[in-house]
Amino acid sequence: MSAAPRRSRKRARQWALTVLDQETAGSHKLQTWAALNRRRAELIRRHYTGGLNEAEDREMAELQAALDRTLEPWDQELSRRLAL
Repeated sequence: MSAAPRRSRKRARQWALTVLDQETAGSHKLQTWAALNRRRAELIRRHYTGGLNEAEDREMAELQAALDRTLEPWDQELSRRLAL
């Protein structure tokens, strides 16, 4: 692997870590994000192991949609940086 792709990947990783750090600055926001993500993971596990009721299925879809909306700008920026 040439040096240019390695540098590009390193910059992308550094950028991602910086964005995550900025987005989770402040312990309340971080705690809220962590709690919502734990709940989302719990619902995903239950979805595949025992199933969810309708309310839980809606909750899982809402949590996933919120995660997707949050990560979409990061995904776009990361894709742009990797394409350089």
